[in-house]
Amino acid sequence: MSDYSQSAKRPPRRLPGALLAEALLIEAVLVAIVLLGNLRQHAILFIVLGLGSAAVYWCAIRSAHHAAQSLLARQLRWWVLVPALVFRGTLLFSPPSLSDDIFRYLWDGTVLLHGINPYSHPPQDPQLAFLRGPHYEAINYKEISTIYPPLAQLAFALGALLDLGIWGPKAVFWCFELGLLWALARLLDLLQLGPQRLLVYAWNPLILFEFCGSAHVDVLAVLLLVLTACAIIQERSALSTTLLGLAALVKLIPALLLPLLARWTRPLAWVLFGAWIAAGFVPFAGAGPGLVFGLREYALRWRFNDAAFSVLHRGLLAVGLTEPTALFCGKIVVGVVLVGAVSFAALRKLTFVRGAYLVLGIYLLLSPTLQPWYLTWMVPFLCVYPNRAWVMLTGLVLVSYAILIGAGADSQHWSEPAWTKPVQFVPFYALLIWDAWRARPLGSVEIGG
Repeated sequence: MSDYSQSAKRPPRRLPGALLAEALLIEAVLVAIVLLGNLRQHAILFIVLGLGSAAVYWCAIRSAHHAAQSLLARQLRWWVLVPALVFRGTLLFSPPSLSDDIFRYLWDGTVLLHGINPYSHPPQDPQLAFLRGPHYEAINYKEISTIYPPLAQLAFALGALLDLGIWGPKAVFWCFELGLLWALARLLDLLQLGPQRLLVYAWNPLILFEFCGSAHVDVLAVLLLVLTACAIIQERSALSTTLLGLAALVKLIPALLLPLLARWTRPLAWVLFGAWIAAGFVPFAGAGPGLVFGLREYALRWRFNDAAFSVLHRGLLAVGLTEPTALFCGKIVVGVVLVGAVSFAALRKLTFVRGAYLVLGIYLLLSPTLQPWYLTWMVPFLCVYPNRAWVMLTGLVLVSYAILIGAGADSQHWSEPAWTKPVQFVPFYALLIWDAWRARPLGSVEIGG
């Protein structure tokens, strides 16, 4: 029976004092972060505040669960959404200083608005010198052409078109994040899950910092992915493959999930996925090999905050492989495991949401690069399949920002403190294994329970 059908049996409304107190505490942290300004200059304080807000958030999930026993669903929805909107409005005024990605977004958008193919020219190309503005020096990896797919480029162009500097892309992605909040509420309604589940996403500090604060383009891809799930539940075959194709045109990761649609869509609908991918890349085909140059460099060179991959890599080195060979073989192993995970989810005919939860989780844990904002891909699925370990990791991953402590302007040569990975991943894997050993059903893990 759904949350809504039970609502008539519940006692009259009671003020959820704990939830209100927790909302005020999270808001206080967000205000403090806004007042800090450039967070790179206050990395230690940001990490402390971030971990504190994550602890309050953990308690708020449990408070929402208890509030669901005494409030009508529509009342609890407002208790979740109003603070969530206040949080997002607060961080709209926070400069995106944790990451330099937004400077690349602004550059790519500006290049595209001038009718230039961003895949053909890296930022340092002398031919583009006339486009260099006040944010040029903040762009990272100026020698590499863009790694972002075509739909992301259009979003960047929209942000640059506003002519607000870095606030243009931030305003655009902030609107996308509000859309994602709505889409997730819609998905939970379709699944007949109560509004207390929405709090898992709506109040998540990592979501607030990375989507509303740092304005990462991942928000658009995740929005399209959640809309894909909604379309599948509504049995809209063509729309679901179209939305998944569009998501892959923002970040390529959703392409992994295409086999999961086999159970839910007609084979002809798959053509739409390929058609959208082709339609996205064809206008940029003049770049030739430049279409994949940036992505290839990312795949070959980037490594950060890799836990499982780091162990695999060291194991391959221990058996005598050279560094390049070990790196290549490690990525081959990751690819094989991902293919196996996708095949398992497809052959077992898991629901799209459950299959995406499984595949994305394995992808993130095995990835050679795990930036904090990559974990935002998991958070919407945690609303459907709550998992204590993953929720905890979305808070602990903020520790990886310790790389900013004492760092200079050249972020290409930062080094990770050795202690950050154990602090994040030892508690995560310990809790993940503990809950698995206790054989708790994935959908019934209660935070703090």
